[in-house]
Amino acid sequence: MAGNGATRSSSPEITRVLNSLQSLTLGNYPGIQELPQWLGDLTSLRQLELFDFPDIHELPEWLGDLVSLNGMTIISCGIMSLPESIQQLTNLESLVIRNCPELHKWCKLEENKARMGHIIEVPELC
Repeated sequence: MAGNGATRSSSPEITRVLNSLQSLTLGNYPGIQELPQWLGDLTSLRQLELFDFPDIHELPEWLGDLVSLNGMTIISCGIMSLPESIQQLTNLESLVIRNCPELHKWCKLEENKARMGHIIEVPELC
């Protein structure tokens, strides 16, 4: 889907297709500073992989709307923390974070480990 992600509205046909999407990989977008808002509408999404977003420093709170998400991978991003809404992702079983030094530091803090206590697998990190 092309566009700047400024709006969450889309045509009914696109919305129907996106609502059934279960896996999505986005990456290699230097200069992008935030994820497109339409991602928050993908309530059937089970796997999300984000890579090479050096200019995104935070994930949006609407990430918690992705209630079906059970796996998330974040690689080579400038993300510094996870949103409070990570606690709403009760189906999230696996969180893989690689080459994200600030996010890695954030995850190691005790108070943040508690936020992610429901996640079964956080390899070599928290």
